[in-house]
Amino acid sequence: MIYHYKTVAAMKSIRYVIHPSELLIHWQGHRARTRRVIEAFPQEALYNHCIGSLRPFSEMVQDLVTISTLAVHTIVPATRTNRPHMIALNHTKARLLSLWDETTLLINENWDELSLERFHETIPFWSLNECKVYEAIFYLIDTEVHHRGQAFVYLESLGITAPDF
Repeated sequence: MIYHYKTVAAMKSIRYVIHPSELLIHWQGHRARTRRVIEAFPQEALYNHCIGSLRPFSEMVQDLVTISTLAVHTIVPATRTNRPHMIALNHTKARLLSLWDETTLLINENWDELSLERFHETIPFWSLNECKVYEAIFYLIDTEVHHRGQAFVYLESLGITAPDF
């Protein structure tokens, strides 16, 4: 649960801790790290290697691409793209990286459409039901970091050193 101690009107009169452009840079830094992790996987392991009941990393990446695409369409209703929301898993690492790059471009192309006020609007979103736009963005970043951590464990189990930050 998020505890609100100030109203949006009160927040307009104070300085923000982070500017939206800085938040985008932070998010894209995570996306670049995750891309390097995808690249580190051998083709076969990306789609077939898993530990216990966890899914292969390719399926996790597919989910990240899908929810990021859906999020952009929800957060920025005037999103410019012809790409479908649900992404079919294509069994090549090159195609998965291409989808990752397309999603990164989609985020970048639509980011400037977000006003400061929009970050504090409530939207319907994924498994959170309803949340503020900024909470949805944090959710996306947190989910990506979580899955990247799982991928680090997979790489370690394959004897591959995960990419540096």
